[in-house]
Amino acid sequence: MSLAYVRVLYLTIKGGSIEVVVRIDKCVADYFLRRELLPQQKMLEEEEHHLLFSCQIAYEDEILRLVRYWIPHIHIVTPTSLEQRLKEELAGYLTSFSL
Repeated sequence: MSLAYVRVLYLTIKGGSIEVVVRIDKCVADYFLRRELLPQQKMLEEEEHHLLFSCQIAYEDEILRLVRYWIPHIHIVTPTSLEQRLKEELAGYLTSFSL
């Protein structure tokens, strides 16, 4: 069973995908332009210092893992609830070191 098949099955059961827009710094943009690193990625806009991409995810952790890997060069633009979840998780992680 392939990963693509599992993803389609999950989307079918769950009832759709979530669109996420991310801002990627130009210093790492080549990686995203050479390969599809985000699920079903589409470039929306190119600006002076960054690119905007949209992607379709089946579940939140699918994009959160990728964003964590590319910090500080990638930021979630929408949905804001997902951006907030990431900030809270990172703050909790950093707080655990101050104990």
